[in-house]
Amino acid sequence: MGIIYQKKLYSKDRVTIKAGSVVEIHVSDDYYVGSEYAQFFLRKSFDVKGLLQVVHTPFPKNWCGIPTVVVHNVGVSDFELLAGEELGEMWEFH
Repeated sequence: MGIIYQKKLYSKDRVTIKAGSVVEIHVSDDYYVGSEYAQFFLRKSFDVKGLLQVVHTPFPKNWCGIPTVVVHNVGVSDFELLAGEELGEMWEFH
């Protein structure tokens, strides 16, 4: 099994994530999975700031739609995410 494709996903809207809260972040583009499956990975720099990815469910072959990223702010302060900011990457595997 190996990675055959990577695509960056970006936040559709500006979002303030309160400390301790779990929120859904909407991405700006549709996505189609052309390989066996795909999985989203949140930027590692967000981990350092206390923003953790909650849902790690793979996207199956031929899935098409707008992915929703679910995160938990475990930090002690609010986290500001700007519209158009990179959230992470969708990796496709074969």
